[in-house]
Order: sequence, then C-alpha cells, then structure tokens
Amino acid sequence: ESVPVAYNVSTGTSQVEFGSETPVERIDFATGGVVGEVSVAALSGEPESTDDPPGATVSVTQITVPDGDEDEPATVWMRVNTESITEVGGSSGDLRVARYADGEWQELETTLVGETADAVILEADTPGFSLFAVSAVSEPDAVISLQDSTVETGAPIELSATDSTD
Repeated sequence: ESVPVAYNVSTGTSQVEFGSETPVERIDFATGGVVGEVSVAALSGEPESTDDPPGATVSVTQITVPDGDEDEPATVWMRVNTESITEVGGSSGDLRVARYADGEWQELETTLVGETADAVILEADTPGFSLFAVSAVSEPDAVISLQDSTVETGAPIELSATDSTD
C-alpha cells in the first residue's frame, strides 16, 4: 500500500496513516519536511541478503519513504496479527521491533500500546527506514546444574547449562 504523506499543522510534522490490512498502522516523522508517498509491503520472511532478526520472527515489513528521507527519524506504529504471535509460540509482551541497517538488525525501543483479540499494536522510534521485523524475544532462562551434589575441596567440578533457554 502507498499513501501520501500529510502535514500536521498543529504539530508541524509529517504523518502517514495506513489501512487495517497493512502491518504498519501509522508513521509520525520527527519533522514536517517529508513530502511524497510512503509504501509498506509485508514480506513472507527476511530476505536472503540479511541474517535472522533476534528471536522468533513474527513479521517482516519493507517501509519505503521518498528519496532522501531514508534517514529521517520517526515513530512507527506496527500492527501484528495475534495468530502470527501464537504460531511462533510468543506472547504480546515478548514482541520487539528491529530495523535492518548497516548490515545488521538493530533492536528498537518498543512499547506495547494496544491489544485486541485480533491484533497487537507496537510503537517504536526509528532513526530511519528500511526493513523492519517484529520478533518474539523472550527473556532467557539460565539454569546451571552441577554434575555431583558433593564436591571435595580442590577437586574439579563440571557445570552444565544444557537446560537453559534463550
């Protein structure tokens, strides 16, 4: 979907809003200098030219802004289908937005701002535009076990973290 950028007189910023069928709900640019159209395309996965984003990938989206505005800071509201979250075994509290830039996925500060039975809305501040991924990134669970329950002073011990999860 491609949508023309609108200028908000009261805030002095450029904005764009998308329909409910896209993975992006809206974008608020930091300035009012963005003019033209913004396009959003949902991808079936991350391109082969990138590595995997952190966590279990829920969605990948290409956001294209007018030429010269690729490094324009903005706030992006991402819409995530709850069915997609369930498919990867995640929860809404585990969701993070990442942006692909400089050859790597860069995790963005992400806030859960809305949740319905069908979708979750996330807000993330971005320094620019390219590929975006929403992933379920749960907290790791570190489990350390000791091979023997009794150890003599000075004897070597073996620790195992095989029951840990990332």
